[in-house]
Amino acid sequence: MSDARSEVATRWKMPDLHSPDNPQNRPSLHTAGELDNISLSAKQEGFNEGFNEGRASGLAHADVLLTRLQGVLDNLARPLTALDEEIEHELLQLTVKVSERILRKVLPTEPESLAEFIREGVELLQPSDRQISIYVNNEDAAALTEL
Repeated sequence: MSDARSEVATRWKMPDLHSPDNPQNRPSLHTAGELDNISLSAKQEGFNEGFNEGRASGLAHADVLLTRLQGVLDNLARPLTALDEEIEHELLQLTVKVSERILRKVLPTEPESLAEFIREGVELLQPSDRQISIYVNNEDAAALTEL
């Protein structure tokens, strides 16, 4: 116990709160004008950051929509091309069938009308030095031979 008494103890002293040298006495609060400036600056910084992020997001979204729209337009054009080819094929088939039916009815009764169609068709062709060959089935050839 004698050792405990030999130790020197220092007494804590409360700092002087009124002394200008005390760091606790320095004002840490801002004035109203400074607070207004800080608030306006923070609002402007937040607005600018949000505006830039929103613009970048909007532009990225617009690019996605534009790419998607271009794809839709491309896909719309493809079926029209295929549809044109299909219509052309169907019209050709229809023309062939109508011609076959007309020839079946007209040829036996008026074979000279077929010869007239052939003459008109040959006249419509561009004149050239080559010979023109027309192929018909045997029944039609017999009818044409008579003419």
